[in-house]
Order: sequence, then structure tokens, then C-alpha cells
Amino acid sequence: MGNIETMIKWMKDREGKVTYSMINRLGPNSYDCSSAVYFSLRASGFLPDGSMGNTDTLFGDLERNNWKQIEMTNGVFEVQRGDVFIWGTRGASGGEYGHTGIFVDSKANIIHCNFGYNGITTNPHNNIWNANSQPPITVYRPAISTPKPTPSTKFKVGEIVTFTNIATNWVGGAKIGFFSMMRNFRVNRLNDDGTIYIRMMDDSWGSNVYERDIQRAPNNSIERNDVVKLRPQATHWVNGNAINIDNKTTRTFHVKARKENQLLLYADSAGGWEVWTYDWDCILVSKFKVSKTPSYGNPNNIQANEKVTFGQNATKWKNYKGISSNVTIKLNEYNSVYNVLQRNADNTIRIQSQEDGTIHGWIKVSEAEKAPNNQFKRGDYVKLKASATHWVNGDAINIDNKTTRSFLVKTRIGNTLLVYSEAANGWQTWVYDWDVTK
Repeated sequence: MGNIETMIKWMKDREGKVTYSMINRLGPNSYDCSSAVYFSLRASGFLPDGSMGNTDTLFGDLERNNWKQIEMTNGVFEVQRGDVFIWGTRGASGGEYGHTGIFVDSKANIIHCNFGYNGITTNPHNNIWNANSQPPITVYRPAISTPKPTPSTKFKVGEIVTFTNIATNWVGGAKIGFFSMMRNFRVNRLNDDGTIYIRMMDDSWGSNVYERDIQRAPNNSIERNDVVKLRPQATHWVNGNAINIDNKTTRTFHVKARKENQLLLYADSAGGWEVWTYDWDCILVSKFKVSKTPSYGNPNNIQANEKVTFGQNATKWKNYKGISSNVTIKLNEYNSVYNVLQRNADNTIRIQSQEDGTIHGWIKVSEAEKAPNNQFKRGDYVKLKASATHWVNGDAINIDNKTTRSFLVKTRIGNTLLVYSEAANGWQTWVYDWDVTK
């Protein structure tokens, strides 16, 4: 007999960790809507091992395994946790003409693998359905009775959390103001519907949030591309392995990524290696480097004469100084901004350090990103320059945004910033860092 909680857990375990792909849809790094549902149905015992199909075959596979269509009541589906929906007309819902996912509660929130968010996310069904022109919908329910589940979440009561980069609104739709967006909160209650009640640290006020909108609070402002060292008190990496004395006394590290209260550190010793550590075990040595001259241009299209830094996935030079291949990138080389001297048709670029011209070589374009032009970071307040004309997505910046509004920086990637405005009902967008000022 199948288990609804196991089915949903399969999806939850991959939420925010995989990408959407109709080509590489069989995992473990990518899925499309139907393959994710098939895998979750298999993992939970609702479908036989090896079952796989698309949105159109899902109708029959569910029916052959004792799932029943539910009917509307007064024009709406009275859904419950574990129901599976299929969009599109049976017989013509394959590929881009259909969609599927799983309801996680009776309020019509769904978990699904989708193109719009490039992975598995939890969203209000009707918002997504309306945005896709309200296609035909069929809802299936397994022919079993299920007990009321215990709320499933990675958070525990008492944990300290803050808002994620995607958060804009409280449950119910009220916008999250600047004052709250960068504050820490304590988890006070796990609600039966999957939402979480959080309160301010002084217990003066609280409200409900969606799990996707909060994360464990960072303990400092260290961020990607900063240089750090370990505190003498540090004892273990996140993976549980002990930290040896050399790592605490003789080494500095390059921060390649941050995830909640953890940092991905890179060391250039022993051929180069990286490991996750807790941010409270690190001390800032220096902030990330910025371009000495403006680095403009599309962040996804690196060309000659632009400024770049190494990306998160870079560990070796493809060719170093025209002499050696597959040379480990040293820490001082990571902590540098580079001029792009040449781009080849094979998607490699020749780069030279702006700090030390003797450092140069070839790397893959995919291992570089546009260099930052300033050190604005999460939590900074900025305004737009009068010269700003367009957001990163190409939309024009209207005069109100340049003359009457300030913005909160939520995160940085290369030379772009995700900025949040509490105007209207709360909204956010990406902007080039050269278009903002204090």
C-alpha cells in the first residue's frame, strides 16, 4: 500500500536542490514535472518500480493502480494532501501541453517540478494555474484513508531564522517590510497546514510564513568571494570530520558559496579542495575584490575586454601561462579580478589578473562570472542612479523608481544585485550593481 507522506517527502527532499529539464529528466540532478511525480509515486509504493511516463500516460497509470478521479463540489475541487493534479486534455497533454504535481494541503498549495522556478518548488496552485491560462484540470486521489499527518519541515521550534531571497509576503499576502526582511526570528509553532509561525526575538510580534520563505539565520556578513580563516575554537566541518590544527593555524580560505549558516570554503593546498563549514567558525580576513574599471554587460555573456572573477565551479586553470594544463587555482588567484583578453569559439577565455599581470591563462567561460563593481551586499540600502535605464531582465526603469524609492539588497551574483522594494505589495528584481548608489 502506498504512503502519501513518503511520496511528498521524496519531492520535499529535492526541493530547491534540482533543476528542471525535459531532456535530462530522469535525475538525479534534473527532472521535469511528470518524471518527478513518477519517481515520487514509485518511492512511496503507489506505482511499481521502473514505472515511467509523461503527463499524458499518468492518467492511465494512476487509474490502473487504484487512484480515482475526484469531482468538483460547487465548481471547485475540495483537495487534500496527497492528491495528484494533471493539467491538459487526456490524449493531448504530453510535453509542453500538460503539467502535473501534488497537493500538499487542503488550501491548494502544490509541490511540483516546473520551468518557471527551474526546479521543485511549493506554490499556491491557483496562482500558477491562472498564470498559465487556466488549462483543463483532473485531480486524482488514492483509494486509501490517511491519518492527519504531523507537519513535515526541516525547521524545529526554537530555531533562529531569517527570510530567503525569494520572500516578499507573509501568509495572507501582506508585504514584508524593510524592517522585518533582514531581521532574525524564532520559530514558535509548526502549523498543520505546513506554514510556520515565527516571532521576533523580543517576542513583541509574530506572523505565519511559508517554509520556502525562511532559512536558518546567518551569524555574520561573510559572503561569497570573501577570504576567511578559521577560529581556534573550530572543531569539526559540517560533514562531521575533525578540523586539523594546520587548517586553523596556517591557512586562509576562499568562500565559494553561502547556504544559510554554512560556508563553502576552498583551499589551494594538496591540489585544491573544498569543504562546508559553519559560519560561526570563520573570521573575515578580507572582502571580495572589485573591478578597478567599470565591468558592464550582460552577466550571462562574457566577452573580450570585460572584467571577471572565478565562478563557484572553478578549481583548475585549463591552461596556465601558456605552459601547463590543469593547474590548481591558488588562493591569491581566486581572490582577484581579471581582464578578459580573448574569447575562443570553444567557449574558453584568456584572462589576466588586474592586480598581478604575471597571473594569466585560459579557463572555460562557464567557470567565470562578471566581476563586481562595488561591495554592496545583503542588508545594504541603495537607491538607483539617475543614469539607470533598465533592469537586468530588460524592462525599463520608470522615473518613480529612480527618484522616490530606496531598495534593500537581498543578494549578489557577480555584477548584479537582487533588490527588494516594499512599494505596492512588495516586489523585487535584479539590477546591475553599477546602477546603484548608497
